Amino acid sequence: MTRIALGLLCACLLAASTVGCDEKSNQTQPLSHPKPVHRRLEPLKNPPAKLIFGMAPTMDPKIMRQTYAPIIKYLSQQVGIQSELRIAASYQQLTDWLGSGHLHVVQMPPLSYVRAKLLYPKLRPLVRQVHDGSDSYIGYLVARKSSGLRSLSQLRGKRLGLIDPNSASGFLMPMLLFEDRGIEPRSYFSSLRFLGNHTRAIRAVLDGRVDVAAVDSLSMTTAYAAGIDPDQIQILAKTHRIPFDIWCTTRLVEPALARRIRGAFIELSTRTNEGRRVLSSNLKINGFIRARDSHYEGIRRALRLLKKIRIDDIPREKGGPESVTPKTGAPQSRPTSKPVIPVPRKPVVVLPKG
Repeated sequence: MTRIALGLLCACLLAASTVGCDEKSNQTQPLSHPKPVHRRLEPLKNPPAKLIFGMAPTMDPKIMRQTYAPIIKYLSQQVGIQSELRIAASYQQLTDWLGSGHLHVVQMPPLSYVRAKLLYPKLRPLVRQVHDGSDSYIGYLVARKSSGLRSLSQLRGKRLGLIDPNSASGFLMPMLLFEDRGIEPRSYFSSLRFLGNHTRAIRAVLDGRVDVAAVDSLSMTTAYAAGIDPDQIQILAKTHRIPFDIWCTTRLVEPALARRIRGAFIELSTRTNEGRRVLSSNLKINGFIRARDSHYEGIRRALRLLKKIRIDDIPREKGGPESVTPKTGAPQSRPTSKPVIPVPRKPVVVLPKG
């Protein structure tokens, strides 16, 4: 991959994750205050008896339910339809649920969305969350602080933990980082494995099952809630910024209902008393903003650049120790001495006052 291609991709990722900025001043502009959707609801032609919400298992399921169950309950009250939250056992199972017609609303990690959109073009983007003032996040490569590991150049022969083939921060963006550094993961690391979610990946690092893991920045925020001391974690490298997970409606949801759900999402903000009650402090969610398919174009470009990555022989952990050892005699690739890729300052998103 050429440096020019990487540079263009990085610019695209930053542009895709930035919203609410004036082109002349480059300063964040307040979002317009949405009209309360619960005061004037569009009539629905064929509403479902129950709205089924689906999510990928990006972190510990217990933390996910604590965080998102109050949000789903709020949406149910605002929309006027009973709801149910289902957390998939894997990223792939969430996509399979889409195909079987079991879901009405789905929250998808960026890479999962890009791939699912090819299979199910009727996925309708609704919103993405604002977290701690930003609408995007970054990926980390982390190790135990006591290991003495401090940079990518020290990782030759180490065991690498990834999240899932459909994870942007736990697979795609780290692979792009390795590509930029001249590192071929299969020959540089002694073993690779998929660990399933970000909480499990951090635990695998601390338990010594892997030496380094690719996780997202939110996993550090939720570490205490998962019983993990983040002070034991050393960040070795950072990826470029990634747009947050996207909430979509499926083909089962009529346009009027989709607009009703989006409006309820956008009204939910920590600028209001109700918003502060509903939104979890674990993830520091401030609210939600409208999502568009174009926000994830940077992920598509990264996927096209790295589409030849082989993943079929990388094991997926299911509670027991598994690993794959690269073939001996494979050509070794040496890391460059370049510093960690600089991460652009996160754009701040200003939510409307209640």
